[in-house]
Amino acid sequence: MLRALPFKECPPTLVLLIWALWAVFQLALLPLIGTKLADPDDYMRLLQVRDLLAGQSWFDVTQHRMGLPDGASMHWSRLVDLPLAGLILLFDTVLPGNLAELWAMALIPLLWLLLALLALRDIAKSLELPPLATLLMLLLFPMFPLLPGNFAPLRIDHHTAQSVAAVVCGALLLHTGSRRAAIACGLAGALWTVVSIEALPMLVTLTGLYGLGWALNGDRSLSRYLVSLTGGSAMLSLATRPLSDLTGPHCDVLRPGHIAAFAVATLVALWLQFIPERTSKSGRLTALGLLPVAVIPVAFASLGSCATNPLGQLDPLLQTWWHAGVLEGLPVWHQPPSMALVLAWTIAIIAAGWRLGHQQQRQSERWNLLAGLALVCGIYSLLIAREGLAAQLLAIPFAALLLAHWLPLARAIPRAAPRIVATAAVIVLCTPTFGSALVKPFDQAISGSATIASDSIPISCDYSALNRLPPSHIFTPLDRGPEILALTDHTVVAGPYHRNQARMVDVITAFTGRPAEAESIVRRNGASFVVACLGSTEILAYREARADNLANLLSTNHPPDWLLPVPEFNAGPLRAYRVR
Repeated sequence: MLRALPFKECPPTLVLLIWALWAVFQLALLPLIGTKLADPDDYMRLLQVRDLLAGQSWFDVTQHRMGLPDGASMHWSRLVDLPLAGLILLFDTVLPGNLAELWAMALIPLLWLLLALLALRDIAKSLELPPLATLLMLLLFPMFPLLPGNFAPLRIDHHTAQSVAAVVCGALLLHTGSRRAAIACGLAGALWTVVSIEALPMLVTLTGLYGLGWALNGDRSLSRYLVSLTGGSAMLSLATRPLSDLTGPHCDVLRPGHIAAFAVATLVALWLQFIPERTSKSGRLTALGLLPVAVIPVAFASLGSCATNPLGQLDPLLQTWWHAGVLEGLPVWHQPPSMALVLAWTIAIIAAGWRLGHQQQRQSERWNLLAGLALVCGIYSLLIAREGLAAQLLAIPFAALLLAHWLPLARAIPRAAPRIVATAAVIVLCTPTFGSALVKPFDQAISGSATIASDSIPISCDYSALNRLPPSHIFTPLDRGPEILALTDHTVVAGPYHRNQARMVDVITAFTGRPAEAESIVRRNGASFVVACLGSTEILAYREARADNLANLLSTNHPPDWLLPVPEFNAGPLRAYRVR
């Protein structure tokens, strides 16, 4: 019964129907969950787009209301601003400005999801998956815990776009022998890496997989992919960033050294095409080894320290009090148990699905290509947890094949109780959601400590209330800076963006260090007000540094003499203090 589906190849209309049902469901929830954005980066993305639409230069991504007087340098790409800016301009013709923004932010993540689902459908078509597996691929999305929240309305951060680029590249990779697909994959890879250089290991993986296609099967897609990647990366970099940023001191963007390495790889790939077709596979594999031999010295010579440390050297204080708390950027051994289990389980699903595909004699070459890309992405997520978002998208075809194979077997069990247990066990084993949910209650018990922060429940504050203050320069914890900028006309000292380490260090030192030092820091930065949400995660963490620091003085309602409580904010979690 489970195999009796009315289609052999999933029609695009089915993808649109499933997507539309999910989109309507998500949009219907919006009035219930509210319009508060999930992350400081979502607010910063909105600010970047607002500034662009207000006339800020296309090449200027500096946040000029943060870190006065110079502004806060940002490494973000305008490419991710384009879809959101376009929708805002479209909706602005028929809706008030605030509603135009709201609807654009609500729809952008759902449109990214539609593109991901269409790419998954294309993967199913290339792999000739059975109808049940294809249908399950389109329905499994909510069963992978990293996906629903990142594709939810108002989630406009660039990591969602990066994950979609990964699954699009995966779909194009499977069109073996197609000139257009290889060129399109190179362009998608260029978009991906210009948005974030975290894509580089995955682009190297794609290069290796295309290279194996040439060595083992004579597929000429390698050179086409690399020509497209090199040319696309150079053009998109020059079209979105000033040359001073591309050649400046920061290692967090695609630099001329990266393009040079791509170009060398392209030249080697073009040379490989002249090797006679009669050459043995072992001979081709040996020749393919020249590619890394040529590229690696160029990369290290032209990039220097940027070849190994893209973020540059973080101040030790930032490493302890900021970066150590950005879990999405940390390796698996720094993750809570539930997240570590999700990342490991995703890799296990890919490996098990790969093995089953071989047993069923699926399209072996394409199946190996997809498995290679997905497994590398899964392993990469063990080093940088946010890469698990792309890994989970790529894991969906493997989970779908496992379910399509085991569910009919479970449902065929004649007795009701064993049938129910077996069905539930199959679903639990083939998706990481339930295992993670079972472990999550133990996260704090395993990784927590008997400190102020772990004994308290973090809360959020309504920063729009700060509009009652005259427009001012505000000293506030890092993660709250972008939200205050988005909801008010104030300026802030700093935000959680690594290019601006000096002011980030100032904020952390002021809240965690000696009270006298805090005063000098606040005055040096020209702040008129100090603002703190007493129940926020940051304040709770800062209180652990020392008993008499600014975070503790404010939390216990004993502000230092140089701060005057503002009457309107003298009660409740959101506190504001005028600098005397």
